[in-house]
Amino acid sequence: MGASTPDISVQDDPPKPFETRRIAINSPDGVDIFIVDNSNVSRGIIGGFESKYARHFSDLQFRLSQIKDTQPYKPILREYVIAKFEGAWYRAKVMDIKTNQPTHTYDVMYVEFTNVSTVTEQDIRRYPPDLNMPCHTSVCLIEGFPHRPSNAQMTFLQEKLQMHKVLHVDAVNYLQDMAMIKCNALIDALNKIP
Repeated sequence: MGASTPDISVQDDPPKPFETRRIAINSPDGVDIFIVDNSNVSRGIIGGFESKYARHFSDLQFRLSQIKDTQPYKPILREYVIAKFEGAWYRAKVMDIKTNQPTHTYDVMYVEFTNVSTVTEQDIRRYPPDLNMPCHTSVCLIEGFPHRPSNAQMTFLQEKLQMHKVLHVDAVNYLQDMAMIKCNALIDALNKIP
């Protein structure tokens, strides 16, 4: 008989405890999105959701502010959790676990904001089973974005794509979970800047 091979199992992602809703354009006029993350604006990437869901976003943040769980939690990779950021609790997904330190650290992506931060289990809680409000936020890549924006273009972008501002989107398509957005007025203005 030949040598046996070890059983290598690939771990599936834990189930998502909430629905993810994509940006949808149901009108020839496009849609406005509310910007929640602009940390990668130099690469043409922002986080945002349809502005009509601002109330849902506020309701979720209120619900998260009510969390009183005091038990730190040690999650597994790709698990959805509640994680602290600047003193408040947010929904997050564990993207990486670093075990080479005296205490484990976890890179988490805050799903409503699309940004990533490193936290310890002291700042992580088990995801509450009754927190099933949908996530409306998408990571968005602006189509037609310059490969290397000039300093003048970056100044313009930092003004136009500020956090908590609205951006008009003319069309959207998805590549897996990333929204590929067309913002004609933004790109036209950007292309006029040297």
